[in-house]
Amino acid sequence: MPGSRPFAAVGRMLSRASRDDDDSLTLGGSVSVVDRELAAESADADLSQDHESAETVPESAEDQDSEQHSQGVPHESGKLGNLVPKALEFVPPRHRWRSLLVAFLRLLFLTRSAPKLPASLAAVVAAIWAVVAGLILSLLVAVVAQVEQPITVAPWLWLAGHHMGFSTSNGVVTLLPLGLMLVCLLPLHRAGRFASRQFGEQTQAPVLLGLMTYVMGVAAVTLLWGSGQFSLVTAFVAGVICALVAGWWGWRRETGRTARSPILKGARWALAVPLVLGVLVIMVGLVASWDAVVSVQSTVAVTTGEQVGLVLLQLAFLPNLVVWAGSYALGSGIAIGNETISPFADSAPAIPDLPILQILPTQSPDWTAMLPILVAFGAAMAAMRVQRMQPIHELSRRLIRALLLSGLIGVSWFVLSRLAGGSLGTEQLNYLGPSFGSAALAAVVCLAGTVIWALLPTIASDAKPVAIDLRDRVARKRDPNDVDPAINDDRVDPHA
Repeated sequence: MPGSRPFAAVGRMLSRASRDDDDSLTLGGSVSVVDRELAAESADADLSQDHESAETVPESAEDQDSEQHSQGVPHESGKLGNLVPKALEFVPPRHRWRSLLVAFLRLLFLTRSAPKLPASLAAVVAAIWAVVAGLILSLLVAVVAQVEQPITVAPWLWLAGHHMGFSTSNGVVTLLPLGLMLVCLLPLHRAGRFASRQFGEQTQAPVLLGLMTYVMGVAAVTLLWGSGQFSLVTAFVAGVICALVAGWWGWRRETGRTARSPILKGARWALAVPLVLGVLVIMVGLVASWDAVVSVQSTVAVTTGEQVGLVLLQLAFLPNLVVWAGSYALGSGIAIGNETISPFADSAPAIPDLPILQILPTQSPDWTAMLPILVAFGAAMAAMRVQRMQPIHELSRRLIRALLLSGLIGVSWFVLSRLAGGSLGTEQLNYLGPSFGSAALAAVVCLAGTVIWALLPTIASDAKPVAIDLRDRVARKRDPNDVDPAINDDRVDPHA
């Protein structure tokens, strides 16, 4: 080692000096003082030369480290350790285990700081995580609801969260709560966001692999816990649809690619109008029918566990009820069996013994007939918002935009009504939910509002000459003595 050369020179000098001293003592001082001084000077010269060569190594290493640091190269630590890379330094086992544990926890919760994985492995991990997280959420719901054998009920709840109908002794039940879909959509949404961070530019093959893995998980749970009630074909279709919709939603949210089309934004605003009116109808019905709700709640559920379970069930059905009330606001009404509740119906059907259904307006007040007009007005306002984002002036293009908006609203409402409605398996309750014509009526009502918006500039431009002529005729018939002073001031000749 270069740094050991000075110490070797000193050692040789000391040994030589001690040996010379011994010789001088034994031989009677045969070595002269001049020789000793010359030897000491040569040893000092060797020592200074070795010391300078040893100092040049750290300086060059420091210069090299500074250059590497300026170029983004990792720094090598230590004075004499500058020559040793960090990878060769000793890391205690405790620190290694702690770093591995932190990386595992980040991967367990799919955080943003999770370690980077290969695209195929990340797809499989995200799909398996979505299945396991959905089952855990379903288990928590079953435990909070205080149901018997929650471990057996949790897979059933998770499969029902995919909106899969199941068979009973009374028939096939397809009326499923929309709130229960959160147990599968939320994990898929998070898995989609994780996948968007991991995949990078490789998307097609990993997405297909993750989709196949998730569908296989749904099929496995169906075979193990729901083979007698759930159909395997339905499980395959529902798994594909839920994974694509929720995963794509999470992917778009993570990348920031939200919907920027003015038509899509306008359809979303117009679709929110009947839903908001539905919430208002529910609030009014809850205030008016609170006593009936409490009475049915105490009759159906007796124990505390039954009360908690019934409350959770009604909260899960609350999004369904909002869509039902929105169909009521459109004017098509709510179908209960073979009868309908609507603002224009004279009679009301029998309501099932579920507390939340007691808030439905069985006796429609007179003001409810104005709700479809409000929906049309909301569609016209949505069309005006679209016009501000993307102005067009030709009448033909405005009419085409009105048709597109109405068509999107009709299709969206059809999907919502099919998800919110269904059968309870009995003959009297073979269907509960929005009426079958609610989607068509939503399109027609919104089309009326958007067409009025499209024709309004043309009507105004055509009516402008008529309005000017009427104003002139009225001005001529006015009394000449009854003249506005402002008009007289304007008519004064400034050169007079």
